Amino acid sequence: FKGKPVRGTHGIYADFATKVINTISDAYAALVATAKGITLGSRGDIPEFDKHRLLITGTALGSFGFELELPPPEPMATPVQGSLLPKENPIIQAREMLERVLTQSLEGDDDQLAESLEDIDQRALSKIQAFYDVLQQDEAVFSLAIGPRHIICSSVEKAQQAGARLKSDNIVTDNICFTGQPRGAQPSRREFDFKPDNHDLIRVKIDKAIDNIDTLNQQWLYKPVSIQLVCRTVGQGKPRYT
Repeated sequence: FKGKPVRGTHGIYADFATKVINTISDAYAALVATAKGITLGSRGDIPEFDKHRLLITGTALGSFGFELELPPPEPMATPVQGSLLPKENPIIQAREMLERVLTQSLEGDDDQLAESLEDIDQRALSKIQAFYDVLQQDEAVFSLAIGPRHIICSSVEKAQQAGARLKSDNIVTDNICFTGQPRGAQPSRREFDFKPDNHDLIRVKIDKAIDNIDTLNQQWLYKPVSIQLVCRTVGQGKPRYT
């Protein structure tokens, strides 16, 4: 971190450090829950928070910060019946989600940000937004290194703009009913094409609650159906469907 709460490489104000690390820890725990498919309520404790705490293992100079360690990876889940692909480890998934959202909220356009937000619960996003709010309020900036990759927020204004992009008034979610025909599913990507009546072909993300994706191809391909989709639009970007 750099900015008002930081005194070069000598130290960092404890009240700021506590607040900002708490927001990162909460965001990560919420993302692990999201990766596991656990529904997050609008309030209350984050499910399984104690299992997914981040550990401070050292300090990072330049100016002053912290080294954080992820919780131990959980045992790999067995593949879904009929699939050769193991489920991704939620510990690693959550880290990748956090990296994508931070990167695209700072640097990406609305469509890139929307892609990074797929499958992420709004409450988890609010935790990341809270991280940006602390930076803005205390006039601080950050750089984050995850392996060889670096994410840099170089100004308080960028933190403010990134946080605003994650607010609910910039992310519009609607339930929409379409009639039309499924045009083929890709189980490995958890996506399928759908041709609504009187509408162009759309690409639809398949929710994690749906296990047997092959059913779409086996039973519903090119047949007239009615489906309900969740439509999410970020800023001025294109609608995305689940």
